Amino acid sequence: MPLISTVWKDFTKINNNLSMCNICRKRLKTSGNTSNLRSHLKTHNKLIDSENTQDEDAPINVDAVSITESHSVATASTFEAASTSAGTKTTTLESIKRQQSISQAFTKVASFLDGGSQHSICTEAIVYYICKDNQPFSTVDGKGFRYMLSRICPLYKIPTRNTIKKYIDDKFDYLSIRFKEKIENAENISVTTDAWTDTYTMKSFLGITIHFLNGSTFLSGTLGVVELTQSHTADYIGSQLLNTLTEWNIHKKNVAAVVTDNGANMIKEFKQLLHKVREVVKYFKRSTSASDELRKLQINEGKKEGNVHKLILDVKTRWNSTFYMIDRFLVLSKLVSDVLLQKPLGPEMLTARELQQLRETIKLLRPFENVTLEISGEKYVVISKIMPLLNCVTIEIESIQPNLDIGIELKRNIIAELKKRFGKIEFLYMIPIATILDPRFKNLHFRDPVACQKAIAEVKKLAKNSVQDTSSTECSSMDEEQKTDNFDLWEHHKTLVHKKYKKKQTRTDSAKTTNVNAYLSQPLISLKEDTIQCWEEMKTVYPDLYILARKYLSVMDSFVPSERLFSKASLTLSKSRNRLLGKRLSKLLFLNLVDDDLWFHTS
Repeated sequence: MPLISTVWKDFTKINNNLSMCNICRKRLKTSGNTSNLRSHLKTHNKLIDSENTQDEDAPINVDAVSITESHSVATASTFEAASTSAGTKTTTLESIKRQQSISQAFTKVASFLDGGSQHSICTEAIVYYICKDNQPFSTVDGKGFRYMLSRICPLYKIPTRNTIKKYIDDKFDYLSIRFKEKIENAENISVTTDAWTDTYTMKSFLGITIHFLNGSTFLSGTLGVVELTQSHTADYIGSQLLNTLTEWNIHKKNVAAVVTDNGANMIKEFKQLLHKVREVVKYFKRSTSASDELRKLQINEGKKEGNVHKLILDVKTRWNSTFYMIDRFLVLSKLVSDVLLQKPLGPEMLTARELQQLRETIKLLRPFENVTLEISGEKYVVISKIMPLLNCVTIEIESIQPNLDIGIELKRNIIAELKKRFGKIEFLYMIPIATILDPRFKNLHFRDPVACQKAIAEVKKLAKNSVQDTSSTECSSMDEEQKTDNFDLWEHHKTLVHKKYKKKQTRTDSAKTTNVNAYLSQPLISLKEDTIQCWEEMKTVYPDLYILARKYLSVMDSFVPSERLFSKASLTLSKSRNRLLGKRLSKLLFLNLVDDDLWFHTS
């Protein structure tokens, strides 16, 4: 039976005997009635009129009928026939909202006073707006902002910027305690960190983020943006990192991995080619007439105004932006050439041979664009994808046959760099174990049998060589993936899975085997399956492996979260907020990146 008392608008029912106040989060016993709840609401200046179940947010005065310019006089007996000056619409007595009682009117006004329920709701909304949209504290002093609130909520008194700062500090204190409670329950934590210098204030900061499993869900958070006041030595940065972890009650034994940035390098062979592309793109960015001509040519070809493309200028420290710059340049190359022919003072257009070199370059770089997208996630398992992705990328690059010198040299350099940087990855500790513990991959992508056996032996050692029955335990079998005409980075993986599945069809295993062997003998699951959820379903069959999987699969494999943090920091520490202190910046970034589930948590 639904709750019908108006008192439940301000409470959330936890169970039959316990409810929580939506205003102050205090828990109260109900004992089968609402007496305690009504008494509690009086402390918030919210009085309940037991005789009237009307919503307290109803307007204090309601115009029953518009008095028109007609000569009719609307009385109680003729009220139903009253019409507007436009003509025929009637209003019945049943449709007229009942006027509020005096106590309800005073309660409504009191709720907008400092400490009242409506005042708290409005202030909370302003704090959320400032934190999530990176707005300066001076927003509350803005003429337009104050006018907007005066029209929307005329009874609400807008707090000063100093009061908003206090509210933000209180919100940070509350949410950080809640987040620490989640951290305390995390057995394995992955930390990413990177340094960054703000161009407005010329201050350096160390960004620290953490990632861990909460049940079967990945959680991420910003521990802080620490202002660096000394030389960026390893000892100094390490001490700042340890201090931050200590402030959040994170023990070193619970930190499974720390991921940092190695810096970006560019292959020298096509630097000159990229320089020519950049010069053309910069010219179109500077020249209004050239940009207008490019837009007109696209419209003449039938493109709609909203679908017209622009050239993209890359950011040298972001590899994908270079890929997108080349890709867009090739799409518009013919039109760009037509415009530059009419611009004698413009930059030199690329030759037909250079454009072909760019096409071969983009074909070699496309697999890496796919890889960066695959490993940039924070809400799903990524570390176990590294070896399979490297395997797929290597096979894809080796299959490409460029014809021009720069493409041939670029391919050779890419393969050499892959071997130099990742040639021994199968002999590392954490990545091979995580790959084996992922039921999508297991030992499928090991190229070196010695490395494969070493990783399996290490998993067996960690799992204490438990004995289990080999009956089917996987959460799902491998489904045939649908082939598309688009580039598919996982094509090699699907080929390996198909070959392995055919071999398994003719193979018979003994009834009893080791825990790890039993797990490895089962079919691989689909790439679309949720790895963590699959382990939740298998935990009763492989309890030791389940514990290992939660430890190793929760590790963050890249520093992408730190890069995202500094992208947010550059928006927060803008020209209009360049006097923010490091401590305040750290709080704002934590609140900006915290999940709404935690922000609006009611239990």
